[in-house]
Parts: sequence; structure tokens; C-alpha cells
Amino acid sequence: MAAGKIIGIESALPASVVIDHNLMDNTSGGYIASVTGRGSTNSLATFTSWTGFQRAGLDADPRFVNAASSRNYRLAAGSPAIDRGADVFGSALPYAGSAPDLGRFETGAVVASTEPPIASAPVLAAIDLTTVGVSGTTPRRLAMRLSWAAARTSGTITRYEIQHRANGGAWGGARDVPASTRSMVMFGVDLTATHGYRVRARDGAGRWSAWARRATDQALRTVGDRSASVTYGGAWRRVAVASATNGVRTTSRQSGATARLTFSGRGIALVMPRSTIRGKVAVYLDGALAGTVDTRAGSVQPRRVVFHKTWTRAGTHTIKIRVLGTSGRPTVSLDGFVVLR
Repeated sequence: MAAGKIIGIESALPASVVIDHNLMDNTSGGYIASVTGRGSTNSLATFTSWTGFQRAGLDADPRFVNAASSRNYRLAAGSPAIDRGADVFGSALPYAGSAPDLGRFETGAVVASTEPPIASAPVLAAIDLTTVGVSGTTPRRLAMRLSWAAARTSGTITRYEIQHRANGGAWGGARDVPASTRSMVMFGVDLTATHGYRVRARDGAGRWSAWARRATDQALRTVGDRSASVTYGGAWRRVAVASATNGVRTTSRQSGATARLTFSGRGIALVMPRSTIRGKVAVYLDGALAGTVDTRAGSVQPRRVVFHKTWTRAGTHTIKIRVLGTSGRPTVSLDGFVVLR
């Protein structure tokens, strides 16, 4: 900011507005600021006392190489604004932040934030083509994906830490995760338990965020194909199959046959067998077509998650599958659902 009226405040500013970290050159005269109701001043200290702004500001000649004749605004050696080496967050210069300021080096005073990072709560979701693990024929385990948004910080995030608890027990199983990673596969998630996950972030200054977690732990519920909650339309038959969950699955070859489940939760996974003889189904969520699933595979693959959906908030939803009667392989079978609550 050059000489003249550098900052003018003509009316009250919102509380969210902050004026700081500015280099102001008042060496050629003039005044640096005017504030309605206060007047004008060429003193940075006076402006700060009036407004509380510019505590980390600087009033000095930036010493450009040759601004007047060649418009060379690179900072010259000896400039009070040159900040060589590494900044307060440990980041190598020539500049700090997302882009260079003025010249080859960081300009103005760089002041370390005293605020720790803010982490975001992790969320759990199903993964397509994973297999529901069973104990006997009872569904018990499923690999799921845990993901979280990037932590908010004025510096640099160096790593995350994840912890888990089951059924409201003690937190444990801490895992360190690089800052570049914001999701991980959780193998063998117990479908009969409730699960809590929490994450915290560490910045380059060594500060940890508070733990971030959902307000309630994640409950999982399996709904079998024989459940009274599942309603069928058209021709379906139940077949005893040792590899199916609960030892049975419901099968149709009729184009247009449907199966429907209304549930409360924030996620749903559709579980069906896959093999060379199996065909396609259309999947609808809350009345709208969500996709087409082909259950054909080169080998027999029982209890596969063939479709999943996760919402940001829990609510009441309806999932419906409709048999498409695929030519040469019309058979489809429903094994069940996994509801994330």
C-alpha cells in the first residue's frame, strides 16, 4: 500500500471483517488512514488504538529494486518485508500461503495462528462388491469405508489420528493416517454392534484439534429377504442355499417383478448373489431410478454388495428393485439389505 489515504473506514464494519497483516509505505507523506468519527492519522499505532486493526501490520518502505523507472517491484535486499528461510509454520519460502505476495519473498509480518485445526466427523459407508461375512449363515461382518473431510487450519495439516469404539465402550485402536489420506477401509466391521469413529488432526506447529465424531454412534442392521419389512410384487420363490445369508434367498425370473423395503437410516446396501446365469435389476430410491445393476459375474459370488447409497442425514427412505428380464439370463436373487442408521 503506497502513500496517501491507504485505509478509509467510512462506516461501521461487520464483526467478521479484519484488517491486518498489511505493509503500508508512508515514507513520502500523506496519511495512512481515516476513520469516520475519529479523523485521519499517519500513525499506525494511532490507527490500531482506534480500531484494533493492524496489530501485525507494518509501516515501512518496502524497498523495491526499481519501482519508479522500470516498474521492478521485486523486493530489494534489506527490505523489511523479506522473510527468508522458513515461515512460522515450517513451510519453506520464497512465500507462505497459497500464493506469493509481492516480490520474491513473503511480504509483511507473518504471525502464527494460535488456533488449533478443526477436524470433521468421519462417516461410514458400504463398498460395492464386498462380501457379507457370515457365522454359519448369520450375517456378521462387512468391509466398509470410513471417510472424512479435510481439517480446517491456517497452517498445514501433517497427519490424522482415527479411533474406534464398539457398543459404547472405550475408545481405542488408534491409527495414524498421513495428511494426504482422508479415507480408509475398515475390514470386518461387526454388523451386530454399534460403532463410533472419531478423528483429530495435527498441524505443522504440533497442535492437535479436538476429536470430531458424529453425535451418535453408527448402528448397523441387516434385513433378510424373508423379513416382513420386504414386500414383493410379481412371481418370486424362496430357495434354500447354504451360501446365502440365513440359508435362503428369494429368486425371480419374471420381468417387472419387484421387491421393496422402507427403512430409517442414512445409508443402505443391497446384497445379492452374482454368477454367470444372473441378470439385471433396476434400483429405485424414493421413487426415482438410481441405477441399473448387472449381477452377472464370471464366477459364483454369494452375498455381494451390488449397490449402496449414503445420505448426509438419517431419514426415512424406500429402496425398490425391479427385475429387468435380461435376455438369456433373466434370473435374479435377493439376499437382503444392510441399513446404516
